This record gives sequence, structure tokens and C-alpha cells, in this order.
Amino acid sequence: MTSQHPIFTFIKTSIAALGFPLIFIYWIGAFSGWMDPHIFTGITFLAIGFPLLFLASFLWCCIIVLLFRKKSWMVFLLLLPGSFNLFNTYSIRFSQTFNTTKDPQSIRVLTWNVNEFLFSKPEAESWKYDQGEMLHFIKEVNPDILCFQDYIVSPGWAERDIPGFIRDSLGFPYQFFSMDDLDYGTIIFSKFPIKNSGRIVYTQASHPESIAYADVEIKNKTIRIFNTHFRSMFLHHNKLSSAVLGNLKYVKEDTNFLFQSNRFERLEYYDRVHTVQAQQVIDAFDDTKMPFIFCADLNAVPSSYVYQLLRQNTLDAYLENGSGLRGTYKKGSFLARIDLILTSIDWKTVQYYSPKLDLSDHYPVIADLQLSN
Repeated sequence: MTSQHPIFTFIKTSIAALGFPLIFIYWIGAFSGWMDPHIFTGITFLAIGFPLLFLASFLWCCIIVLLFRKKSWMVFLLLLPGSFNLFNTYSIRFSQTFNTTKDPQSIRVLTWNVNEFLFSKPEAESWKYDQGEMLHFIKEVNPDILCFQDYIVSPGWAERDIPGFIRDSLGFPYQFFSMDDLDYGTIIFSKFPIKNSGRIVYTQASHPESIAYADVEIKNKTIRIFNTHFRSMFLHHNKLSSAVLGNLKYVKEDTNFLFQSNRFERLEYYDRVHTVQAQQVIDAFDDTKMPFIFCADLNAVPSSYVYQLLRQNTLDAYLENGSGLRGTYKKGSFLARIDLILTSIDWKTVQYYSPKLDLSDHYPVIADLQLSN
């Protein structure tokens, strides 16, 4: 039996050795959902980058099998600890065509970070057209409940009255606007009567969007709709200034940090903020004695501690009936499924749909839901 060339042996050994630190980091990332970022520094980045960690580790395993053969396929067992994170991030299911015709027993919920319906982008020539396309899409999918984050009332100079159009032309006579700043906040529109509504203010010194809720009566049953937007991480620029941030009212306790931090520091800082917000949401769930639906822009990924907190005794509509690599944030769609619909366990997801529309900086999320018998 001919011996291998020393250079080839060296390459094989080096590749195998390089895999050990990679797998070690992968294993830490595999448990990111149980690691509080207040305690474990750096876990934020492993949670966000977990799909890339998995991909790199998988490719390393493939190379090891090609180089060593025999029983080297057993290295794939090293990937098993990450299966929980992986299956929370991606739904392994055949793609299904979205049926615009609703089952009479279902309600259709649409949640969307609408980026202020583009009113903040008047310098962009296409903003009016894109705004019209957003409203046209909503009309086409024909939801029963709308939950918008990053929402503002149409300014006085606007040619289109958004809430009036949604009410009169799209048929949503009921609404609750959690106006957390002048004409800004989260809003819930409903085709069904809203019997009760309110907002739960986050415990941070100031925050532009609270936890809005509305109790909706559907066929003699009352359900609660939650809508919220976890705190922005200000990632559009690496270095921030007052000109970039605009109104400093809601960042006054963080102003010094924001001006001196970079993107990575803000990611970790606000991940910790989100864990506190998630705990408040859980408290709201615990106080709810009826079936509920939770819509949110979490600014947190499914492999995060924040997501795992919220998944206690809830179902994720995407995991229940979604498919494919469904990120919801346009600038990181492979990694960032940060917009979601969670439900109490007495709901069944009939359909899930999140098309990649180049309109807002987030993609809409739609789910058809039925109360279980």
C-alpha cells in the first residue's frame, strides 16, 4: 500500500485540526437560546451568525469525509447539538402556494414593519408609488387583522390619508393606535369589533413603541391581539450623530453610548434590552386568560435568548406551516427572521406567507389561523 505524500498528509491534518476550534464555537452557538446575554458576553453574535456557523461546520464535515473516508462520516454527529437552533430558524417543509381564498373558519393576520409608510423618505422619487403598492398588496391578501410597527399618522402635507384609506377602502372600521409619541407608534386594525384595548409601557426610561393589545370579538369569541416593536438597534450607520438619529427624545438615556459605540457594541447592548422587554411580554401573556395572537418586529433572531423566552407556551406560525429560508429583514434576509406571529397553544396555523416585497425595509408576514376544537 503506497504511503501518502507528506504534503498531502500535512494538509489533511491541518484541515482536521482547524475544525476543532470551529466545532467548539459552533457548540457554544448551538446553546445560544439558553444563554442570557446579560451573563454570557458575545453570545449575541453567535446567535445572529448561527446559520453561518452551521454552514461552515457542515462544509468542514464534508471535507473531512472526502479526505479521510472510511467511518469519517460520523463527524456529522458533531452537528447534532445545533439542530434545535437550526429547526427554529428554518422550516424543513415543502413550499406551498399561498391561497388567497380564506377558509371560513380561519382569520387572516398580517403583521408588517411599514417603515412609516415611507413618509420619511420624500427624497426618494418612487416613495409614492411604493406606498401605493403596499396598500394594494394589503388589499390583495385581504387580511382580517392588521398589525403595523414603525407606524405614523399621515402628515398634513400627505396626499394620501393612510388610516382613512384602510378604514374606508379596505374595510377596517375598528382600530387601536398605541400612540407612544406624537402620531407615532404601533397600530392594530380589525374588521371585527374591538371590545377592549390598551397598551403596556416598557420599563425603560423611554421607548417609542409599547405593547399594544386589542380584544377582538369574532363569532361570539373574544381573542386578544398583541402588537409590539422591540427597541431599534440603530444599525444603519456604524457611527451615529444627532443628524443621523434625529429626535433624541427616546434615546436620551443612551445618547452618550450611541454616539461612542459601533454596530457590534449596539447589537450586544440592545440584545440585553430586548431580554427585559421579552420578560414584560411574557408577563402580559401570563395575565391573558383568552386565546391570543402576538405580532412583533422583535429585532431578535430565532436562535436568540429573546426568542426562546417568548416561545415558552407559544407556537410560531412560521414553524407550524411555513417553509424555506424565510428571513423578514431585507438587508439580512438569510439570517434575520425577526418579524413573526406567535400564538397561544390553542391556535392552528393553516397557511403562512412572507413574500419578499421591495417596499418597506421589512417583509410582511401573513398567517391564516384557526382556533383548535
